[in-house]
Amino acid sequence: MALLDVRELWVSYGGVRALKGVSLAVEEREVVAVVGPNGSGKTTLLRATAGITPHQRGSICFASRELTGLPAYRRARLGLIYTPERARVAPELTVLENLRVGALLLRDAQKARATLEEVFALFPCLAQKKHYPAGVLSGGEKQMLLIGRALMAQPRMLLLDEPFFGLSTGMKQVLSQVIRTLPQKGVTVLFSEHDLKAATSLAGRIYGFCQGRIIFAGSSAEFLRSNAAQRIYA
Repeated sequence: MALLDVRELWVSYGGVRALKGVSLAVEEREVVAVVGPNGSGKTTLLRATAGITPHQRGSICFASRELTGLPAYRRARLGLIYTPERARVAPELTVLENLRVGALLLRDAQKARATLEEVFALFPCLAQKKHYPAGVLSGGEKQMLLIGRALMAQPRMLLLDEPFFGLSTGMKQVLSQVIRTLPQKGVTVLFSEHDLKAATSLAGRIYGFCQGRIIFAGSSAEFLRSNAAQRIYA
């Protein structure tokens, strides 16, 4: 069974259907992207999966456990960690203090220290600036800090909402390389993205969203060969 199994998910905001019977699956140690224009349902899917936005119909199973009715903090304890689009660091705290906030779910201090070293190995610039206030970091460094903070919780699965938003081409490449290594460390990744080049170069599989429905599901290579992009962004 897939690590994440979403079936016939319906979500409404004030009578407006944001998701209309969405089904998808993500296998353990995969990197999967959800693409589509703004308002297509990408963020709603991630928020519903994380337990932030309630769904009206359908099911969400994670690690063979039905999540319906389970609050966000309990989903996080199961290893399902969500990083919102344009999330904020705590600017007055140091880089190190921000990362330690991510480890609050860990009750083993030794494990937290080991995880911190792993995060610093992934993001050397954070190690170099660990005593700097997070507010002085560049936009790309703040995004690294956000992902590093999420990794401090030792997730089994990361839900990343538009992780490349506003980043330079060089910073996108750096971040992509880090995300590619995560499955080797036992972390599965589901991310939403508007940038098709970034999504197809990183993800093994793509789900294409349009008006709250999935209109494409397949490999990145199949996506690039198809006319799915034209249909999704028409």
